[in-house]
Amino acid sequence: MKTGRNESCPCGSGKKFKQCCAQKSTPSHRLRNLALLLLVVVLLAAAAMAVYSNSKAERVAPRGKVWSEEHGHWHDANPNAVPQPLGPAPDGKVWSEEHSHWHDADPNAV
Repeated sequence: MKTGRNESCPCGSGKKFKQCCAQKSTPSHRLRNLALLLLVVVLLAAAAMAVYSNSKAERVAPRGKVWSEEHGHWHDANPNAVPQPLGPAPDGKVWSEEHSHWHDADPNAV
């Protein structure tokens, strides 16, 4: 049986149904909740994209440091470092600025 608008609310609040739970189930209330949920999802997605893009941003080396892709952090630059030789890398090798010589390429690298 349907609760009348002027009857006591079945939730036990002591208010009339029209001033209590009847308002919670209106289409405009559901639409507002859906809009708020959508807003939260969009904001979370934007925050996640900002964090991801910052992690992939071009790195500018601090003075006397080199970035280690292998370790994911800065290392002290080798003061006796030799610049990478000109030309393409030998097959299966990558230049290590940290160690100033060729290393075997990681076969799992993308």
